[in-house]
Amino acid sequence: SPAIKKTENEQRGYSMSLSMNKSLSMFYAVSSPEIQKQIREAINRADDQITKEMESLILPSNQKAKYRDNIDRSKTKMAVIEFWHYESRQAKKDSPLEPHLHKHKQIPNFAEFTFKDGSRKTMAISGEDLFKSQKELSSKFNTLLIGELVKIGVQVEKAPEEELEHSFRVKGISRNQELSLSGRNNQINKILEESKKSLYSKKDLLSFEKSIAENSRNEKQVENATEIHNIIKSNTLKHIDYHQLKQAQKEKTHFEFNLTFEQDLYKNINQDKSINLNGEISEQDLKAKISNELRFCKQDGFDSLEHLNQVINDTIKALENSNHFIKKENGNYTTLEVVLNEKEALDNTKALLDKEKSIDLTKQTLINIKLNEFIKEAEKNKITFNDGQKDGMRLVSEEKNIVYIEGDAGTGKTSTVIKYTNHHYESKGVKVIGLATQTKTANSLKEAGI
Repeated sequence: SPAIKKTENEQRGYSMSLSMNKSLSMFYAVSSPEIQKQIREAINRADDQITKEMESLILPSNQKAKYRDNIDRSKTKMAVIEFWHYESRQAKKDSPLEPHLHKHKQIPNFAEFTFKDGSRKTMAISGEDLFKSQKELSSKFNTLLIGELVKIGVQVEKAPEEELEHSFRVKGISRNQELSLSGRNNQINKILEESKKSLYSKKDLLSFEKSIAENSRNEKQVENATEIHNIIKSNTLKHIDYHQLKQAQKEKTHFEFNLTFEQDLYKNINQDKSINLNGEISEQDLKAKISNELRFCKQDGFDSLEHLNQVINDTIKALENSNHFIKKENGNYTTLEVVLNEKEALDNTKALLDKEKSIDLTKQTLINIKLNEFIKEAEKNKITFNDGQKDGMRLVSEEKNIVYIEGDAGTGKTSTVIKYTNHHYESKGVKVIGLATQTKTANSLKEAGI
C-alpha cells in the first residue's frame, strides 16, 4: 500500500513506497519470469491510475489565490522516479532473504501546473492533500489491483482474519505462511511495542524510524539480481506447499454483490475506530472504507479508476440520502447515530441546567422565607431594617465560603447583619464565633448573641 512521507529537507520533495501484501510477494517469488513480468505490469496498470489521481491532489506551495484557485487539476504533471525491490531488509545479518515486492517512488519538489486560461507554469509543490488521502489512495490501489490480477489469471480471496478484513490474499497461501516470512515486519512491531512509552513527539518518532533503519541495514552478501531472486524463491518454497498453491489457483476468484452493502458499511464504520473523538470521519477515509467494501462486490473487479470513483461517489450520495451519513460544514462526515447521541447529550445537559436553576430558585425562595420570618419577628419589637441591611442579611444566608461586608459606623453591620448571621446558623445547629480587634466591637458581638 502507498506510504507517503516528506523528506527532512522539503526542497527534496516526497518519497513514496508502494508495497504489495505478503502473499502476492510470495506468489511472485515462486512464479516463472513470464508470470512475474505479468504481475509487475498488472501492478503498474493500477499504480499508473493512482499516480494520475495523485497529480490532481498536489498544489503549488505558493498559497496565493491567483495560483491555487485557478488551476486545472486534471492537467497537472509531476515527475516520478521509481524502482523495484523484491525482498525486505534482513531482520538480522545472517537472516535469509524474505519476499517483499514493492516499488520506491521519488517525487521531486516541482510540477507543471496548467491554469484555466491555458497557461502553464512549473512551481514547487505542496503535498498536504496527498497526506490526507493516503488511506484512500492505498485502498483504491488494492481494489484496482485485484481486477488486474484476475485478468492475468492470479486468483485471490478476501482475507478471513478480522484484523485483515479489507485485505486480500493470493489463493493457496495461508496467514501462517505469510507470518513465517515476515521476520523484518515482526522485528519492527516488537521494537515499536517496546518503545511506545518513550515516543512522545514527532521528533521522537522520526529518530526511532532512523534508528530502526540503521540497525537493520544489513548488506546482502549477493552478487546480482538473479542471485537475489533465486535465494528468495528457495526460501519461500521452504514455507509453502507449492502443489497446494497450484491447485488453489485453479479456483476462480469469488465476487459477490452484497445486497446489504450500505447497512454493513454503516455498521462497520460505527464498530471500528474510523470515527474520531469528534464523531467524524474525513471524506478521504470514508472513500477508503467504501473502496474496501467494494473490493469483492463487482464481478472480475473494477476495470478503471474512473469507474471505481463513480461507484464510490454514488455510494456516498446514497448514504447521504438515507441519512446514514451526514456531511458537516468542515467537509467531514458523521453518522446519524453520532448525531442522535449528541442530541441526547445536549437534551440531558439542558435538563441538568434546568434542574440546577430550579434548585437555585428553591434555595433562594427558602432564604427569602426565612429572612421574612426574622424581619416580621423583629417588627413585633418595633425594629425595622433598611434595604442595605436586608441585602446584607440575604448575602450571609447564601452560605458562601467568604462574605465581605463593608459599611460606615452605626449602619447596623453588627446589630443587624451579624445578629442575623448568628440566628441563621444557630437554627441549623451551627455555632457562630465572633472575632474582633477592639473591646467595643467585641461587646457589640456579645449583644448580638455571639
